[in-house]
Amino acid sequence: MHDPREMKDEASIRSPKQRNVRLWSAFFSLTCLAAVLECLFELFFNSDISGLSFMRYILDVIFIINIISRFFIGYEVHGVVITDPKKVRKKYLRTWFFFDLLSVLPFQALKQVHPYMRFLEASRCLRVFRLFTIISYFSKEPDTNKVLLTAFRMFSIMALSVQFSACLWFNQVCDADYKGHKKVCTKGDNWLLLLSESNLTGISDVEWYATSVYWSVITLCTIGYGDIHATNLEESTVASVVMLLGLLAFGFSMSSLSTVISNMASLRGRFHHRIEAVLHYMMHMDLPMEIQTMVHHYYYYLWLHQKGRNITGLMDDLPNVLREDISSSCYRSLIKKAKLFRNTANGFKMALSLKLKTYTYIPGQTLAKAGEINQNLYYIKHGHVQVFSQNPEVEIATLLPGTLFGEVHLLYEIPRNVTIRASTLCEITILEHKDLLSLFDEFPEAAVQISRDAKTRLQNLRCPIEEAYIFGLASIPQNVAFEREQWINLQPREQRIFAASFEYASNQIPPMNSFWKTTFHPQSAFIKTWRYFFSWCLTVSVFLEAWVFFFTHSADAKGVFTEDWGAFYFVFKVLIYIVAAFDIFVNLRTDVFTKDGHVTDLAVIFRVYRKSWNFYYDVLALLPLELISFAFGATEPWTVSCLVRLNRLLLIRRIYLYFRQNECDLYSHLYEQRIAKCLFIFFFSLHFCAGMLYLSACDNKRCLEESWAWNAGLKPSQSSFEHYIITVYWTTTTFTSVGYGDIVPGSLIEQCLAAIVGLIGMLVLTYVIGLMCATISDRNAKRLTFQNVFSEMRQFMERHGVAASLQIRVKNYMNLLWNKYQGAAYPGGPFLMHDLSIELKHSVLMAERGELLSQIPFFSEAEQSFIQNLALTSVIYSFPEGEIIQYSNTLSTELFCILQGTCQILKDDLSEIVGHYYKGMFFGEAGFLFGKPATLTVRAMTCCKIVVIDFDKVKVLLEKHPRLKSQIKQSCANPQRYATLVEDAKKLQESQSDVQDSPTHSASMRFQGSRNSSNSKCCTASFLQIYLMSLYFATSTLCTVGFGDIYPCLSASRAGQVFIMLIGVLFVGWLSGSVTGMLANTDALRAAYTEKAESMKLFLKSHRLTGALYNQVIGFYKFRWMCTKGFDQDKLSQYLPSSLVSDLSTVLYADFIAKVFGLKIQRTTTQESEINLLSTVEITRAGKLSLPVFEMTLSKTWLEQLENDGCFIRLLAGGVSQCLYRASDVIYKKGDCGSEVYFVEKGEVEVLSNNESKVLFKLSAGQYFGERSLLFHEPRAATIRAATNSEMYVLSQKSLHEILKYYPHIHEQMQSSADEIKDLLHEDYQIHAPARPDSAPTTFRRAGWEQLYRDHMTENEERAILRLQPLHVRLWTRVSPLLIWFLLKIFNFIRMSNNRTMDADNSFRVVYQYTGCILFTILFWAITLMSSVHSVNVYLLLLTTCTQVFQMFEIFLKFHIATYDDHRAFASDYKSTSHSYLTRKFGFAFDMACAFPFGLIIVHLVEKDSPLFLPIMIIYARIAHLPRIISLLVFMWKEEQSITSNLLCIRMIKFFVHSVLFVHCAAMLCVSFVEIYGVMSWIAEIEISDFSEMYKYAVYWIVQIYTTVGFGDILSLNLGEVMACTFIMILSKIQVIYKMGLLIATQTNKNTLQVAFEAKLQTILEYMKHERIPRQLQNRVSHFYNYQWNRNKGICTEELFRGVPRCLKMDVLMSICGEYLKSHHLFSHFTIPVMRELSARVTFRCFPVGECIYRKGDSGTEIYFLLIGKVNLCLDTRGHEVYQRLCRGTAFGDRIVIEHTRHDTAIAANYVDVAVLSKTSLASLSHLYPAAMHKLKEKLADIQQE
Repeated sequence: MHDPREMKDEASIRSPKQRNVRLWSAFFSLTCLAAVLECLFELFFNSDISGLSFMRYILDVIFIINIISRFFIGYEVHGVVITDPKKVRKKYLRTWFFFDLLSVLPFQALKQVHPYMRFLEASRCLRVFRLFTIISYFSKEPDTNKVLLTAFRMFSIMALSVQFSACLWFNQVCDADYKGHKKVCTKGDNWLLLLSESNLTGISDVEWYATSVYWSVITLCTIGYGDIHATNLEESTVASVVMLLGLLAFGFSMSSLSTVISNMASLRGRFHHRIEAVLHYMMHMDLPMEIQTMVHHYYYYLWLHQKGRNITGLMDDLPNVLREDISSSCYRSLIKKAKLFRNTANGFKMALSLKLKTYTYIPGQTLAKAGEINQNLYYIKHGHVQVFSQNPEVEIATLLPGTLFGEVHLLYEIPRNVTIRASTLCEITILEHKDLLSLFDEFPEAAVQISRDAKTRLQNLRCPIEEAYIFGLASIPQNVAFEREQWINLQPREQRIFAASFEYASNQIPPMNSFWKTTFHPQSAFIKTWRYFFSWCLTVSVFLEAWVFFFTHSADAKGVFTEDWGAFYFVFKVLIYIVAAFDIFVNLRTDVFTKDGHVTDLAVIFRVYRKSWNFYYDVLALLPLELISFAFGATEPWTVSCLVRLNRLLLIRRIYLYFRQNECDLYSHLYEQRIAKCLFIFFFSLHFCAGMLYLSACDNKRCLEESWAWNAGLKPSQSSFEHYIITVYWTTTTFTSVGYGDIVPGSLIEQCLAAIVGLIGMLVLTYVIGLMCATISDRNAKRLTFQNVFSEMRQFMERHGVAASLQIRVKNYMNLLWNKYQGAAYPGGPFLMHDLSIELKHSVLMAERGELLSQIPFFSEAEQSFIQNLALTSVIYSFPEGEIIQYSNTLSTELFCILQGTCQILKDDLSEIVGHYYKGMFFGEAGFLFGKPATLTVRAMTCCKIVVIDFDKVKVLLEKHPRLKSQIKQSCANPQRYATLVEDAKKLQESQSDVQDSPTHSASMRFQGSRNSSNSKCCTASFLQIYLMSLYFATSTLCTVGFGDIYPCLSASRAGQVFIMLIGVLFVGWLSGSVTGMLANTDALRAAYTEKAESMKLFLKSHRLTGALYNQVIGFYKFRWMCTKGFDQDKLSQYLPSSLVSDLSTVLYADFIAKVFGLKIQRTTTQESEINLLSTVEITRAGKLSLPVFEMTLSKTWLEQLENDGCFIRLLAGGVSQCLYRASDVIYKKGDCGSEVYFVEKGEVEVLSNNESKVLFKLSAGQYFGERSLLFHEPRAATIRAATNSEMYVLSQKSLHEILKYYPHIHEQMQSSADEIKDLLHEDYQIHAPARPDSAPTTFRRAGWEQLYRDHMTENEERAILRLQPLHVRLWTRVSPLLIWFLLKIFNFIRMSNNRTMDADNSFRVVYQYTGCILFTILFWAITLMSSVHSVNVYLLLLTTCTQVFQMFEIFLKFHIATYDDHRAFASDYKSTSHSYLTRKFGFAFDMACAFPFGLIIVHLVEKDSPLFLPIMIIYARIAHLPRIISLLVFMWKEEQSITSNLLCIRMIKFFVHSVLFVHCAAMLCVSFVEIYGVMSWIAEIEISDFSEMYKYAVYWIVQIYTTVGFGDILSLNLGEVMACTFIMILSKIQVIYKMGLLIATQTNKNTLQVAFEAKLQTILEYMKHERIPRQLQNRVSHFYNYQWNRNKGICTEELFRGVPRCLKMDVLMSICGEYLKSHHLFSHFTIPVMRELSARVTFRCFPVGECIYRKGDSGTEIYFLLIGKVNLCLDTRGHEVYQRLCRGTAFGDRIVIEHTRHDTAIAANYVDVAVLSKTSLASLSHLYPAAMHKLKEKLADIQQE
C-alpha cells in the first residue's frame, strides 16, 4: 500500500526538468553574471555609488532565494533524477551550500576594520561557477535552444573577459575609489602618458571605465591600434596575459558559436548531397526523364513541406502507451470514418493507429490503377485526388480532403475498377493488408467482427459512383465532386447522391480566367530571373541609401549634387520605386506553398503574403517619407531627407529572404549561394560600420576637431567618395582586426564605436567561418565516410594477410561503388530512394529493372504486382572490369540478370574464355531454381550492372501468387532442366572459344604540360630590401597583425589595401573552414565510438556497477578500438558482392575449416608447429571431441566428396565470423548453453577447473574448442578464459545447419552419427562415473594408522629433548620462527607493494603525468632561458631541481602503469609493465638519459676550481635534459588516441604547451637578434637594464604577433628581423588556424550525437505540431526524450552491447537484474546458468515522472522489474485511483503470462528504469533448458487454477 505522507513529501520536491524550475535557473544565471560584473567594477573602479549598492542588495536577495529553493529542487546522478527530499537536502548541504553561502555573506562590512579587507567582497565573484554550471546543465538538455544558449555563453565569456581585462588594466595606473578613500591616478611611467592632458582633467568614473573597456576590447579582439599600449614591464605582462586570454576565451567562444552555426547549416547540406546522389544515380541508370522529374519533384516537395525529414520509424523508441496516444490523436478522424472498425474495441483501434503510415504524393502520381489488385486503404488528409474510369482519359470524380476509400479491397483480392491519381500535392494515410492481418492474432474478436462487416458490404462494384457510396466517399457530398456525364444510366439512389454533390459544387464560386488572374509557379524561369534581378537592385539600393545617409550630409564633404551625382541618384531612386512596386505585384501573383501544394487562388496568396508580414514591410519600404523634408523649409532639407529615407533599409529583409529561399531551393547550387550570402553579410556590415564611424566624427556641419577624421586629414575639398574610401579603410583595419594604428579614435564616443565595430567584425567573421565550415564539411562528409570505410577494409585485409591481388579487387569495386552511389547508399543497405512513396518507388524500380525482370522466363507470365514486388526485393550490383561475378561449383540462391554490360564465361581454371553473356541475359539458375552449385564461372568483361534476385526473398512473394508458385515449383521439380544446364556447361568447358577479347591498353599516369620558370634574379640589394619589406607588410596585413610601421598614405593605396585586407580575411576564413571541416570528418568515426563508450559508462554507473566488472567492460571497449578502430566485419557483406565476400572468407578461414572439420584443403598458413597435443583427459575436461567434427560424423566417402567440393568450402567460410577477447575475459562458463565452435587465430585460452581457481591447461593459436556444443547442443563442459588478447573465428550451429540444408544426405548422416556418439558418451559417463567419497573410518584405515602413530611419537620425543635445553635455547627456538615469519611478512609486503600496478585511467596517474607535462614545459622554458641570457635565477634553479626529482619519481611510476604493448596485449602485472617500459623506444633508457643528474658531475668537477661559475655550468649541463620534449609529445599523442580520455581537454593542454614552446622559442630568437645587432635592433626605443627584461619584452612582442594584436610599440628595425618576423607571423597563423580548427572539430564531433538526437526530437515535435497533436502530448514526448537522453544518450542497450562478448554481457546483466529475477516466485527454481540466459534476454526502458508504463485493458507480453524509482499501480486508466506503490526490485505486470489483457494501470511515480522480459524471450528458453521451463509451466498452471 502507498503512504500518503511519502507522496506528499515527494510532491514538495521539484524536478530540475520542470519548466518553472528551468526558467528560474535561467533567470538566476543572468543575476549571477550581473553580480560578478558589478563586483569587479566595485573592486577596481568605484564602490561608493548608491545605485550600485542598491543593485548589489537586490542581487544578494535573489541569491538567498536561490539558496532556499535548492532545498526543494531535485538533482541528477548519472542521468537519474533524484527527488527524494532527504537525499536532495543532504546532497545540497554537502556540495553547493557552503559555496553559495560564502558568495552571499556581507564581507563588505569588514571594510570598517581595515580598507584592504574590501577585497573579501571578491567572494561574490564565486557566483561565476554557478553561472557556468547552469549553462553546462542546459547544454546537456536536448530540448533547449542551442542558439540562444551558445549566444548567452559567448556573451558571458566575452563580458567577463572584457570586464576583468579592463579592471586589470585600470589597476595599473589608479587605485579604486571606495568609502574613505578617493581615487588616486599617478601619471608616471605608465599608459597615462599616452593620453593628452585635456583627457586627464576632470575625467569621471564612467570615462575611466569606458577607456579601459575600449583598450580591453581592442586587445581581446586582436585589433591593437597602439594608441594605448604598455609602457613598462608590468603593463607588458598584463597586456600579454590579456592577449592570451583573448586568444583562449574569445577563441573558445567563437568555436562554440561556429559549432552551432555549422550544426544548424548541416541539415540542408546533407539533404542537398543526397539529392545530388539520387540525380546522379538516375542519370547513371538512364531512367526515363518523366521518372526523374517525378522523383525530383517529390524530394522538392518533401524539403519544402518537411525539410527533408521522414517521421517513419522515429517514434519507435517511445513507450507503447505514448505512441498509441499520439497515433490515435493523429488518426482519430480516419478511424472514426472507417465503418469496418466502428464496432471494434478501443484497444484494437489504438493498436491499429500504430500501423497507419502517411505518405506524400506529388501531382500526377498514381495511387491505384484499374484492373490491379491493391489491398490498401487510403485516407486523404490533404490535397485532391482524381478518379478515372478504365479509360484513363475519362475523369469520374475528384476526391477532397477527408475522403476514405478502399475498405473492402483491404480484405479481399478484388481488382480495382477505377484509376486513382493525385491531382495536387497530397498527404495520404495508408493501411496495408499485411499490417491489418498482423493485428488479428492479438485481437481475434476484432478479426471476426471486421470479417463479418466486410462480407455484408461486399457488393457489385461495376459502377464507380455506387462504389464510392458503398465505401463511404459520397456519404458526405462535399467530399466527392462528380462529373456531369455520370448522370446517365444511374439508379435513383445514385442520382440523389449525384444531385447533392452537384448542388454543392455549383454553389462554389467559379474561377475567372483572365490575364489579371494569371499566377506564376515559384520555380518558373520568370520568377527565378525576376528574383535574381530584384536582389541585385535591392543590394545596390541599400548600399547607396546607407552611403547617402552617412556620407553626403557633412559640410566638410562635397554635396551629392555636385559632379552630376544627384541626377543619377534621383533617376536610380525612381527606378527602384518602380521595380519594388512591380515586385509587390509579382508577389501577389506567385503561387504559395501550402499543405495541398502550390495554391493559385489570389485570395489565398494575398492572405499568406499578409500573414507573413512581408506585405507590410514592402509597402513601408516604398513610402516616400522624404516628402517630410519639405516641411522643414529649404535650410536643411537634405539632412532630413537622408534621415527619413532610412525606411529603404527595410529592403534588407527581402535580400535575407532571397538568400534563405535560395538556400532552401534544391535547384540552386548550395555552395555558390552560401558564398554570396557570406559576401553580402560581410560587405554590408563593413559598409554600415564605416557609416557609423564617419557619423561619429562628422555631423551635419563639419568634421569635429580632435576626431579621427580631423586627425586623418579629411578636408572639405575632398569629395564624399574620398571620405568614404578613407573611412572604409579604417573600418576594414578594425573589422578584420589588422589595426595599423595610423587612424585611431579621438574621443570617447569614437572609442566605444570602434570597440563595437571590432566585436561586430569578430561575430561576422565567426559566422562566415562557421557557415563555410558546415558547407565544406557537408560536401566532403560522405566522401570521407566512404573513404574511412574503405580504409578500415584495407587495414582489416592487411591485418589478416590478404593477398595484394584480392585487395586490388576490393579497391576497384569500392571505387565503382562510389561513382554510382556517391556514398549515399550501398547494395547491402536500404535503397537509395527508400523514403519515396510506395507507388513512386515502384515506378522508379520498374523503369530501372522492370523490363529486364519481366523478360525472365520464370516470371514472363507473372502479374504486374509480382514484378513490382520482385523489383523491390532485388538488388543491383556494379562490377568493375575483370571482377568475378560467379564461380562454378559455388552454391548460391541468387539469380544474376545483366542490366548493362557484357560478361565472359570462363573455364573452371580461369584459363580460357568459352563464351559471353550480353545485356538482358541471366545466369545462376542452377542455384536459384534447384539449389545446386553453379555450373559456370562468369567474369565481367566490361563494367557491368547486375540485378541480383535472391530465391529466399522470392519464396515470400510467391505465397501471394499461387499460380506462379506452382509453375516455378514444377520447374524446380524437373530434373531434365538441371541436366540440360549441366550438359550445356560441359559443352562450353570442352569447346575452344574463337572469340578474342579486345586488347586492353594500360595507360600509366604521366605528367603532361610544361613547367615555366622565370630566369630573372634580384640583382640589387635595394630591390631585395623592397621585396622583403613588401613581403613583411603583406604578411602582417594578411595575418591581421598590422604593426602600423608600414601603412598606406594615398587614397588609391588605401583603397587597394582595403581590397587586400578583405581578400586576406576571406581567404583565412575559407582556410579555417576547410581545415575545420577536414578535421571534423577525419575524427567522426572516433567521436562516434567514444560517444558509445561514454554511454556504456553512464549505463554501468547508473546501475551501480563499479569495480572489476566495470573495468572489464570499458577495457574491452578500449581493446576493440585499438584492434579494429570500430570496424565491423558485417560491412564486408553490406558493401561487397557475394563472390568477392566468399573469396575473402575462403582465404581468411581456410585454416579454421581444415582443422575444425578435418577437411584436407589448401591453406595459406599453418600453425601445427605451435600446437600442443592434448591428452584424453584434457580433451574430456575441455568438452572437446577426440577427432574433427566431420571425421567423427561422416564416412570417408562423404569426407572426400566435401574436400573436393569448393562450393561447400565457400559456403562454410561465409558462415564464419570473428570475435575479440581481451586477456582474462571469460569466453563461456561451465553449464552455459551454447552452440558455437571457437577457433583460436591469435592468442591463448585457458581451460579452468570446476571452481575456476586453477588453470588445467591452455589452448594456443591453431586449436579449437566447443565443438561438442556445436554438434550435440549440450551445456558447456568447462569454463574457458582468454589467457592473452585473442582473436577467434566462430561458427554457430544455426549457420552450419543453413549450409547443410543444401546437402540433405550429409546433414542426415551427420545428425544420426551425432545422436549415436551422444548416446555412447552418456553410457561411458554412467560406467566411469566417480564413486562417492568414503566415510571417515574407511579413509583413516586406508591411510594407515601405523604411520600416524609413528609421527605422533616422533613429535613427543622432540618436545622432551627441547625441555632439557637451557632457557635461552628454548626461547630462541620459540622466537626465531616468529621473527622469521615477521621479516618474511615485511619483505612480502614490500615486494607486493612494489609489484602493484595502476590502471592507465587511474586518477592519480592522470593528475601526476599531466602535472609532469606542465612541469617539464616549465623546465624546458627555464633551462633554455637561463642558458640564453647567461644568467641564473635561484628560484628557477630550485624549480628545475624539483622538476628533475619529480621526473625521477615519474620514471619509477612508469614501471607500475599498466599499458598496452605493441601487440595490443594489456600488461597489467609488474613484470609485464616493467618489461614493456624497458623495451619501448621512448622508454626507460630515453627517460633516464634525459633525467640523468648531470649537474652533480659538474659540481664534482668545478667544486674546487671556480665555484662562481657553478650555477651557470649546471644550467649548461642540464641542456641534455631538453630532448625529453620528444617523450612529452609522444605521451600527448598517445593520450589523444585513447577513447576514454577527454579529447577536448587533452587538445587544449596540447595547444597550451605548443603555444608556450612556440612563443618561448620565438622570443629567444628575438633575443639573439639583440646580441647580433645591438641597439640597432627592435630594442632601440626601449630602456632595458638586463637580459631578463629583454626576454620579457621579447615575449610581449611575440605574443602580439601570435595573437595578431600588433600594437606597433615594438617594431622590426633591420632586414634580418623583418625576415624573422615574417616567418614567425606565417607560422603562428598556421598554428593558430590548425589548433583552433582542431578544437572546433573536436567540439563539433563531441556534440554530433546530441545534435542528431536534437534533430530527431525537433522532427517529431514539428510533426506533432503539423498534425495538431494536443499540447499535453507534445510535452510528454519532449519530457520523455529529454530524460532518455540523460539516461542513455539515445543509445539502446542492444546497441551498447553489440560486439561485447556474450559471457561478459551476461555477467553485466546478471549483476543488474539477476537478484530481482531470482526473487520472483516464477523463476525461483532456475539454476545459475538458466538465470544467466534469462538475464541476457532482458531489455531496459526508462520512463519520466507521470508517464504511463501500461494501461488497463491493453494487450501486452512483457513482465517489468523495477530497477530505479517508484511506480504507482492504479485501478483506472487515468491513474487517479492508486492502490499500490512499488519500490525498487519489485516485479509487476507478471499476470500477463497467463492473461491477455492488463487489469491495472502502471504509472511512473518518479523517474523510473525498468527491466523488461517478454513472453517471447521467455519461451525461447524452452529448447535450451526444457526441465526448468517445464517446472515454470507447472507453476503457471497452479496459478491459473487459483
